[in-house]
Parts: sequence; C-alpha cells; structure tokens
Amino acid sequence: KTLVDQQRKYNANTLFIDGGDFIQGSGESVLTKASIFPKIINAMDYDLMIPGNWEVIYGKDVMMDVMSAYKSSVIVSNMYHQKDGTAIFPSYFIREKAGVKIGFIAYNDPEIPIRQNPMFSDGLIFNEVEENLQSLIKELKSEKKVDLLFLVAHITISKQLLLANNSSVEGLDFIFGN
Repeated sequence: KTLVDQQRKYNANTLFIDGGDFIQGSGESVLTKASIFPKIINAMDYDLMIPGNWEVIYGKDVMMDVMSAYKSSVIVSNMYHQKDGTAIFPSYFIREKAGVKIGFIAYNDPEIPIRQNPMFSDGLIFNEVEENLQSLIKELKSEKKVDLLFLVAHITISKQLLLANNSSVEGLDFIFGN
C-alpha cells in the first residue's frame, strides 16, 4: 500500500491492476475461504482486477462473493454462469488518464475445468480467448474510441506467446501476461 501510494503521489495517472490468483495460497486464505481479501483489496485501492485460475478454488459462489465485494472494477471476457450463459463480470474496463482513453480486456484460462479439479469451477463456463477477442477489440477501438488497448491475460505463458503471434490480437496495443 505504501509503495502504491508513493507511486500515485509521484504520478497521479498510475493505474493499479492485478492479473489474478490473489485469493489463494496463504493460510489466512484457507482459514477464511478468502473472506479477508475484500478489506485488503479495498484498502489497497486497486483500479482493476481479474480472476485468475485459483480464484475458483473455493467454488463459484465464494469467488463471486469475494470479488463482488471489491470496490475496484473486476473484469473477465470469457467466464460465464453455466445456468444462463450470462457474463460473471463485465468484459472490459475503460479509464481516462491525462486525456488518454485506456481500455482493458481480460481473459482467464479456459482450461481451468480441465487442469484443476472440475468441482472448483462448477457452475462456470469458459470460452476460448479467440471467440470474442476481435469483436471486443473492434468495440473498444471503433465504438468506445479508446486510445490504448490492453489485454490482461491469465492464460499460461505458452498460450500468451501463441496469442501474441495470433492475428486475433490485431488492434491491441499491449498484452499483460500473468
């Protein structure tokens, strides 16, 4: 928090984002099923967060409760409620800084139900990145008129490298891999 506050004091145009896997990996997380994290995240004053593959470890309902309690924006472009196919969070985030309109699209690994215990992600559907990436890029660049467009990818390093060389990323300015 101190470092983030110092950076924001140095540059008021700083955006503070997290690319996922925040709510798993500590004893405190296990003992509280991640319920301690909204207070921490809100105190840190994140601008943007995305769910990573481990956000599902306590199940869909816990993930939704925890991440919905964040005051920061939470986005993901390829995770849906299995029951009705609706998005669990918005697909993108837009913020203007110093007169520059900045857009973010985010993806979680669509293989989560395969490479992790499927019960963790019960009730969720994951689509491949390429299914809606170009339409989101066009929407953000053409309709929303963003000046810079970032993709925040929590999809493994090998998939990020493949994606970076894929024509479906045409129109993106940067890819943040997590």
